[in-house]
Amino acid sequence: MEYDPLETINKFMQFIKGEQNKINPPKKEERKKTRPKELPDDSLSEITDIEYEEVLHKYYASKVEKISIRKKERAEARARL
Repeated sequence: MEYDPLETINKFMQFIKGEQNKINPPKKEERKKTRPKELPDDSLSEITDIEYEEVLHKYYASKVEKISIRKKERAEARARL
């Protein structure tokens, strides 16, 4: 029977690695979160066929109406006092 010291050392090293993996298992690699590179263009004009200026006009008109109503209410309150 021949004795090979390198074979014994390799077996011992494999045994040690196995025991270390039992004690401290290696961390699993985290999955990379993938996003689509370009999102589809779903702008307001494509969905509802409303021009950008029309949307701004509606917003501006409603804002002006709210401001004017508030001014009238304040003027009426001052007149009562």
